[in-house]
Amino acid sequence: MTSILLAVKIPLLALLTSLVSLVNPFVGTDFHGHTFPGAAYPFGMVQLSPDTRPDSGNWDGCSGYHYSDSLIYGFSHTHLSGTGCDDLCDILVMPVRGFDAPAGRKDYASAFSHASEKASPGYYEVKLERYDVTAKLSAGRRAGFHEYIFAPGSAPQIVIDLKPALSEQQLDARVLRDFSENNNRNFINALNFLLPKKLVPVIVSLSGIPMDTKVNSVTREQRAKLVYLLKHFTVTVTDFRPIEEAVVTSGGVKTSEIDPKTMQSKLIDGLYFAGEVIDVDAYTGGFNLQIAFSTGHLAGESAAQ
Repeated sequence: MTSILLAVKIPLLALLTSLVSLVNPFVGTDFHGHTFPGAAYPFGMVQLSPDTRPDSGNWDGCSGYHYSDSLIYGFSHTHLSGTGCDDLCDILVMPVRGFDAPAGRKDYASAFSHASEKASPGYYEVKLERYDVTAKLSAGRRAGFHEYIFAPGSAPQIVIDLKPALSEQQLDARVLRDFSENNNRNFINALNFLLPKKLVPVIVSLSGIPMDTKVNSVTREQRAKLVYLLKHFTVTVTDFRPIEEAVVTSGGVKTSEIDPKTMQSKLIDGLYFAGEVIDVDAYTGGFNLQIAFSTGHLAGESAAQ
């Protein structure tokens, strides 16, 4: 028997690009597949995808999306794919316009067509027909990125459901339970198990309930307003912030591609990197400045030699 081995040299980037083009994220989104078509980074912390069945307890739609549906209720940041387990779909975001006080998710859901959907590894796009908004989603290792393109008209709005896994009745029961466990505490100190710490004063302010109100004095009407706020946190976009306030401190050239002794590229001789062009994450205002100073000094010295 004669064996012949053929070696064909194919550029790696071209090969990877051709393989990516073969991936269809919609596979498994129908019948009992339990998959979602949204954007995800390999081994990342977010899986940003549309939710067509946000209510818990729906087995076929436990990934949050089912191909047979025609309404989108929003885009949430965490999903399970292929598990048959109903979970996650946390922090539901929906671009809308013209809403003062939507009564529930069904009031701001939008029709969509599969003809307007586009999905590829790390990217998802769809047009929300009700609002004439094109939504484009992508994902990094720790964050989901939303781009909403609004047609000219009334001011754009964003509705955020902070507790999408719970109905308003379930959330009210949860709030009531937390209040009973913190019976003599001030209102502002009774929400720490329900919300991130930095969000608590914002919700307290918008709820209209004085922060020093004892939770055993909060009325049913006040509690209902709080629950509604958590389920329909609405932001109206009025303008862009100035470019002077723009900050980007994530992503860049991989540290594994840089010689740490000189800051020179391991791939291209004579090319040096410094500061936030390098893929390192740091708190704005201090640590990122130190990285910029240190790497800039080393890169400059190395380049001058």
